[in-house]
Amino acid sequence: MSGVPWWVWGLASAVSMGAVDVLSKRALREFEPGLVGLSRLGFGLLFLAIPWWLAPPTALAPEFWRTVALMIPFEIAAFFLLLEALRAAPLAETVPFLSLSPLFTVLASWLILGERVTAVGFLGILLIAAGGYLLYWHELRHGALGPLRAMVRSRGTRLMTVVALIYSVTSVFGKQMTMVSSPLLFPGLYFAVLFAAFAAVQGLRGMRPAAVWHAVCRRPGVLITMGVLDGVSFLVHSIGVLMAPVAYFIGVKRLSSVVSVVAGGLLFREDHLRTRAAGAFCMVAGVVLLTLRA
Repeated sequence: MSGVPWWVWGLASAVSMGAVDVLSKRALREFEPGLVGLSRLGFGLLFLAIPWWLAPPTALAPEFWRTVALMIPFEIAAFFLLLEALRAAPLAETVPFLSLSPLFTVLASWLILGERVTAVGFLGILLIAAGGYLLYWHELRHGALGPLRAMVRSRGTRLMTVVALIYSVTSVFGKQMTMVSSPLLFPGLYFAVLFAAFAAVQGLRGMRPAAVWHAVCRRPGVLITMGVLDGVSFLVHSIGVLMAPVAYFIGVKRLSSVVSVVAGGLLFREDHLRTRAAGAFCMVAGVVLLTLRA
């Protein structure tokens, strides 16, 4: 694994994550978000059990478990909001806005720590803003502010923006926990804890295991493939993020939004494919520039 450049792992994570988004969108047309989430985590956990079993025994410090306990509520909230966003709006109005997570990190450093935003970083911010505008370019028929108004009105966009805000924090903690455990151990362990917590929440909301079983029997190909690819993406992420700064790796991984937008246009016949693909790519380019701002 050490001979593979970090950006290769980033691209692999982007492609697999883009495929997961597309399959999730397909599943959400038929099933509620809680059921889709359980399928993603459950079948992802089955896949990640293999590297977990192969990982050498590692003693985990109490700080590890405290960090996990701190992250789980935020991860559950972000995961559920992500699924709701995918259900509420086209992929082009949701997935690209995950690119806002490094932007939030930069703005927090500027407002709280007083860190200076370089010219390159400022250009990255402009590209992200321009990309978001391009995603709603068709709304120009309602005036220059039409895209901005449409962006604010879209429930999917609003929800995914909150998800990006949460992930701007949890992605850093995720790397820390991978470093104190191992890239083979942490993904399976984390999926197990997240699955147990998410299942408990869904149980309190009235969902029964029989409902999940019936859904899997109806659409085994979509739900199983979705979960396995989610596990693959997280495993590849855990390996690659140890080889590069978090922001660098996430910048490459966010190419998944381009994959999702193009696939959404081709498979689900979502409108304005060209301008929205350009907008998604523009936002990713902005993320890359933000990683170079120092």
